[in-house]
Amino acid sequence: MRQLLSLLFLIPCYLFCQERGIDFVENLSWQQVKEKAKQEQKYIMIDCYTSWCGPCKVMDQTTFKDPEVGKIANEGFVAVKVQFDEEDESTKLQKEWLEQSKQLHKEYNISAYPCILFFNPEGEIVHKVLGLQRVPNMLSLLGKVKNPDSQYYTLMEQYKKEGSKKENLGKLVRASAEAEENAQGYLKEYLSLIDAIDSKEDAQLVFDMTTNSKQHTFQLLQQNTDRINHFLGEGKAEESIRGIIYFEEIQSNVGRRSAMGYYILNPNPDWSVYEAVFKDKYANRVEDLMDYTKLNFYRVAFQWDKYYPELQTYITKYAGTISDRKKIEYASDVAKYAEKKDKEFVELIHQWSKDAFKASDKEED
Repeated sequence: MRQLLSLLFLIPCYLFCQERGIDFVENLSWQQVKEKAKQEQKYIMIDCYTSWCGPCKVMDQTTFKDPEVGKIANEGFVAVKVQFDEEDESTKLQKEWLEQSKQLHKEYNISAYPCILFFNPEGEIVHKVLGLQRVPNMLSLLGKVKNPDSQYYTLMEQYKKEGSKKENLGKLVRASAEAEENAQGYLKEYLSLIDAIDSKEDAQLVFDMTTNSKQHTFQLLQQNTDRINHFLGEGKAEESIRGIIYFEEIQSNVGRRSAMGYYILNPNPDWSVYEAVFKDKYANRVEDLMDYTKLNFYRVAFQWDKYYPELQTYITKYAGTISDRKKIEYASDVAKYAEKKDKEFVELIHQWSKDAFKASDKEED
């Protein structure tokens, strides 16, 4: 009985250890945090948050409680949470941190929350990242932030000393994007050093850095679709272009996102309205944008009776411009929702997904 009671007592302790997230240090001043990090030879991670920041609360309840995130952070970092807005009642230490937060805000140009600052064991700033970090993003961040090639402030110092070198600029572009510090400016400078998109690195950089139609890389994406696809895979450029245009011109007009999910405003939209928009802005590709818009709408509206025949037409017309990711997505839809399955079409979709998975595995290797 005594052994059983001991075992029952240990189970909650075991589960607690297994589920533990990041152990943020408390009741230490900034100077004491730096001393602790130097003594233990760990990096410093500062979670900069405010009492009104919704995404900050999401990270507290999810990302920072993740066991894998906690394991990596606790082993290699001294983590501390710092509130950047003042509350009515504060302790002496909290007031001291508030003054420190004002200095950090000014010195490191903290323009949004959540923001995470990283310092090396010597207490020197190396990197900054803004925005909500989900678990996969956080794991990636913690895995690379100790590498000088991923540190924004380290790369900036190198840039100031050595000037515009292609290799250094490519790294700076990615690091500055995470820090939200002039990434497009550095990218423009990087692209001025190359004559054409002649490598996978260049293609990936243009692809990753293009998030809206106002960026100069959006034109590069349209002008170099064959080159981008050559290096990154069939349909990658088109997928990005169509997705950006759909998001900017269509999505907010046909649906809304809420805490409960995505809902459709009108189940029978007037397609002539959207066709007019495409004719005005993208006259050379109205047909494929309209086909993509209808296909995507039927999917998010769960109108599978319309989606299935639309997809059959779509893959016939645009087979060479559909990425592996989209092929897998479409194949999954057919398997789940198509009621009247055309045998020949299902076999085609099945082969698509197999080929797409193989291609994805090769890219990972």
